[in-house]
Amino acid sequence: PRELDERCAKCHDKPVQAQAALAVLASAKIALTNAHRAVRAVPAKASAATRQSLAVREHDMERSYAAIVTMWHTFKTAEVLVASRDLLKLADALKIEAEVLAKPGR
Repeated sequence: PRELDERCAKCHDKPVQAQAALAVLASAKIALTNAHRAVRAVPAKASAATRQSLAVREHDMERSYAAIVTMWHTFKTAEVLVASRDLLKLADALKIEAEVLAKPGR
């Protein structure tokens, strides 16, 4: 019981930071979903190397997301917040890149 109290106290001492970390993590997941859709919409006329690069980056981001979710359960909210923000930026950039490649006339 004492160990459980100590773990709970880590999160509840900084509830605003925990809420922010969870919100950014949820936003990162949405951004990953949007990036996934954009990557899948890149036409076959794009080079195989380009499509493969996008897919590898997307896969790496999914693995990063899974690692961040695992980190969340360690109550390291500051690290989760930073990692989630970084992932959100990367996913948004991947989505934009894929959308540019998917535009007609490219």
